[in-house]
Amino acid sequence: EVKEKIGQVVANTGRLVLAGFYLNDVDRLTSFWQAARENGRQLAISTKQAWMVHNLRDDKHLNLFRLDDPGLLIFQREKRRLYEWEKVLIECYPDKFIDSYYASAHQDELLLAASFWDMNEMVEVRPEPGSIYILSQSEPFNEQMEIDYNKLLNWLEVCGLPLYQIHASGHVNPDQLKWAIKEINPRKVYVIHTERPELVETYMGDLKIELVCPEEGIEYQLS
Repeated sequence: EVKEKIGQVVANTGRLVLAGFYLNDVDRLTSFWQAARENGRQLAISTKQAWMVHNLRDDKHLNLFRLDDPGLLIFQREKRRLYEWEKVLIECYPDKFIDSYYASAHQDELLLAASFWDMNEMVEVRPEPGSIYILSQSEPFNEQMEIDYNKLLNWLEVCGLPLYQIHASGHVNPDQLKWAIKEINPRKVYVIHTERPELVETYMGDLKIELVCPEEGIEYQLS
């Protein structure tokens, strides 16, 4: 579903498509790769993502694209010093590297992976009207993430980029959780992953199971 939604947005965009997602999310990286390929674009990934793909290139379980694929480019941020692993990438794939000036000149041909930390590069890229930003990661859940998210929104406003949030959350809705517990029909449920265990205990109170809200310092026997 996420891949289909990404593909629809990319297909309806005439200019640059920027994409933000977690660096090590191989599944999401693959989804954007497929969306770019199906819409006649090249996917430009960061050097860190390229290094990950380079090292996982022979993993038969992932079915990842290869860096020498013609539909793949590597976006190099402007910097004064290169790490040794970046030098290895340049040596192995010298024709794959692009910079912000190249991205600016080929906006309708690229799907560019750009996190919050890459947004200063947009000063040189200068996304043209009609460009968009797809954010495909979980919503902020702590103070620092909130701060970074708000900074990203400010950057998008400066660049004139509308935000598309396309993501599959790993969190379940309360009614879905209750349905799953009914289907499993356990004798006992330990309420762990929540900030309000008492609320869960009340909400699940009509189920004929034992609900336990663990307390710190108490040992529980699971059997």
